[in-house]
Amino acid sequence: MTSGQSAACLTVRGGTSDDLNALTACILAALRSDAPVAIAAGPGGTTALMVDGEPQVVVSREQGRALAYRATDSVETYLAGLVMHRNFGPWDTHHVPRVGTATRPARPGAGAGCIPVEMCVLCPQSGRHEQRIERRPIPDIAAAVREYPQFVLLGEPGAGKTTVLQKVALNAARTWLHDETAPVPFFVHLGRYRGNERPLDFLAGQWRTRMGTDLGSALRSGSVFLLLDALNEMGCAGYAERVVAWRDFARDWDEVRLIFTCRTRDYDPLGLQCVEISHLDDERVRDFMAWCVPDCAGSLWTELTRHQDGLLDLARNPFLLAVVAWIYALAPAKGVPANRGQLLARLVDRLLGRERKLHSRLDWIEAAAQERALSALAWVLQGQGEGTSLPVDDALRVIPPWVMVQGRMVETKPEVVLRFGCAAALLEETLDGQVRFYHHLIQEYFAARELLRRIEAGEDMRSLWQAPWRARHIPDLTDQEKRDLLSPPLSTGWEETTIVAAGLATSHALVEAVRVVNPILAGRCLSDGGAEVSDDLRERVRSDLLDGMQDRRVRLHVRVRAGHVLGRLGDPRFIVRERDGVRYILPPLVRVPGGSWAIGSPWWDRLAYGDERPRHKVRLAEFKVGQYPVTVAEYRCFVEAGGYQDERYWETERARAWLRGEEIEGGAMVRLLELRQWLLDSGRTLECWAEEWNWNQQTLETWRALMAMTEEEAREVFHPVYADRSRQRPAWWDDSALTGLNQPVVGLTWYEALAYCRWLAEQLRGSGSGFLVRRDEQLASGLEPETVTVCLPTEAEWEVAVRGGSARLYPWGNRFDAARANTAEGRVLATTPVGVYPQGVGWLGLWDGAGNVWEWTSTLYQPYPYRADDGRECLFASGRRVLRGGSWFSDWGYSRCAYRLSDDPDYFGDSVGFRVVFHDTRVGQ
Repeated sequence: MTSGQSAACLTVRGGTSDDLNALTACILAALRSDAPVAIAAGPGGTTALMVDGEPQVVVSREQGRALAYRATDSVETYLAGLVMHRNFGPWDTHHVPRVGTATRPARPGAGAGCIPVEMCVLCPQSGRHEQRIERRPIPDIAAAVREYPQFVLLGEPGAGKTTVLQKVALNAARTWLHDETAPVPFFVHLGRYRGNERPLDFLAGQWRTRMGTDLGSALRSGSVFLLLDALNEMGCAGYAERVVAWRDFARDWDEVRLIFTCRTRDYDPLGLQCVEISHLDDERVRDFMAWCVPDCAGSLWTELTRHQDGLLDLARNPFLLAVVAWIYALAPAKGVPANRGQLLARLVDRLLGRERKLHSRLDWIEAAAQERALSALAWVLQGQGEGTSLPVDDALRVIPPWVMVQGRMVETKPEVVLRFGCAAALLEETLDGQVRFYHHLIQEYFAARELLRRIEAGEDMRSLWQAPWRARHIPDLTDQEKRDLLSPPLSTGWEETTIVAAGLATSHALVEAVRVVNPILAGRCLSDGGAEVSDDLRERVRSDLLDGMQDRRVRLHVRVRAGHVLGRLGDPRFIVRERDGVRYILPPLVRVPGGSWAIGSPWWDRLAYGDERPRHKVRLAEFKVGQYPVTVAEYRCFVEAGGYQDERYWETERARAWLRGEEIEGGAMVRLLELRQWLLDSGRTLECWAEEWNWNQQTLETWRALMAMTEEEAREVFHPVYADRSRQRPAWWDDSALTGLNQPVVGLTWYEALAYCRWLAEQLRGSGSGFLVRRDEQLASGLEPETVTVCLPTEAEWEVAVRGGSARLYPWGNRFDAARANTAEGRVLATTPVGVYPQGVGWLGLWDGAGNVWEWTSTLYQPYPYRADDGRECLFASGRRVLRGGSWFSDWGYSRCAYRLSDDPDYFGDSVGFRVVFHDTRVGQ
């Protein structure tokens, strides 16, 4: 072995079998030493293993690949190669813990990159009244690894799924090298699986090559940790059958620890726990920039935040953030590209430009010609599925030998294009003779270039975008799809490529062509792709999305997706207006005539609880009520206007005490402690209560732990949840699954809902003699600003507005239908954009009167008959307040119009929201 040596460092330059064996021995000795050991990336693609802070071994990129992929006869040799590979080892020192969201009930008791990512988990929590899904944060992927023996890691393109999996592999490898009873991490890229053999045989062949032993024996002994990367990259043809094969494999080997990764939009359910990587929050974006580009982190942050066209949203993607930081650091004066397509274009230009300077060769091919040749390769690969590969010989046949550049033919020798592509880190050639793009976003960029070229040449590309839109065109869901929490994907495999192309396009022809056949994708071209189009085309896209989400002929999961895209694009139902720097939204309203109305449950309703009777009449003055629950967009105006800092909107002393972070007398935390004591005094075992109240095992274990604590210890457990939550915004304000701009705002106490009403009333009246509501708004809404009041509905007003005085059980009639409301039966497991259940609209045009979110009312919980003058409408009185309407985790029984839920005013939940009522003070009560 030829090497440069000192007392502290061995630099590998040879590559023979003896060289690699000697190197492996050095690596293992260092990793197993008692001294502190760290692994880090070095210049030129090297990986350095450091002992006590000093380099012990430095290997090149090529040496690292040789170590990682060579055939071995022992586990320790395989793991030594894994930790020194550039895709694994550097995460030892450059990794920041990530967090996110899990989207499926989990079995109790089981468990990337240099940018932190958010993850959370959805677990079933059974209460007395309903089975609910709790969204709880996972601070680090390591927590998910500890808790879930098997799960799927989901994320958008560039979210860091592979990097997270590589970090898990590295940690597990280092653990095994110190404790050989730990499972052996086996990292496999599923892009190489084409379904010609059983998954077990596919894995066994690779295991035998790397380890020289039998995989089946290792699986049966529980000594393997399978890390299966990129489920979505198995190729388009036969994809569904391959997913079924892996689903069966996971079921047959349910005692084996394994993690799959997959793009969220391409995920075809495996029946496993899902953990989805969330977008980066502001703190994590800034932390990464401070680490990556410390000299220009401040100016880059300013550049990202001063634009109104989504640049910061672009940077919430880990891969794109890394690209943004590098591109900006090279040329701060040029600023940040406006969208994903332009960002990737500048990245490719920089990589090829750097290669041109490093290699002044006679066979250099001009960059434009290389791009054109690589686009042809990407087009073929994208047809197979993103991130796929080709054998080298096939890739050389696909790369064209000549291309047209600006009207002239340029020679592009395939082997030269391949060599330069690998040198520029645009392509990579694996040791098993495959060629692939370094990252699937780069493949999509080049495929987007080819897509634009074909459109400009007059080719009809509509077949790439056509996806089922109407319900009659969509196949019925399978039993598995009905059981799984995630909607089946509506993917053609060309969505991301089209979005990138839209950002590169110089005309609006692409978006218009997409809009005709796929309005959701057209909306994503605008919201995600940053496509520049005319105002008229933008409005047509928004109109198509709104029509689709409220069209009963469109299947629910398509309506929901249309709603989410519309929320990102700007929902025309919720127009933000501004006066004196204060932004606000006047919500769509419906009129409820004054008169005598019946409320409560009739004698024949066998589902009714005692507190819903007697059915009786109430007299109400005319009022107007929000057509939808208050949305995130509406409530955000209150947050941004400083509503949490101004005590004028928090008019009761209890509300102000809550705002100051004080514990409310008799509040939710106290009630939980009282429940704990009641369970202790009940004389029954927790198992009895678990059976009666339908607890799952996790809930039972939680209460068992609480019962074993002292009251003070239990208070310390509850305290962070209630006393320490933010007093500057609602709970779950950063949960991307719950905070689409046109989703109902959740996580609010009764005090927060009431404060918003006071704030909105002030905006409508304006300050002094000025009115914020313009004359055209007055005519449209029938409001006169000087006499309007805004408040929560009384429970009588709420029921009349939703039910209309009739005895119907639901807003639409007496028979429950899961297709008409977002309840637990629909298994959406989150809020949906308001207005995606057209068949559930009430008699006055009120949407989401059943399901989606529980809605606070102004009313104290007291027995019927309802009387507004008996103190129950006193805002200063203490006691539980009534919530109505059910929610996304409530079942059909609790979504009835007459059902009365109550909770403490300081209670908040991820399914609790509200809607507003407008009164004209000139109208007598």
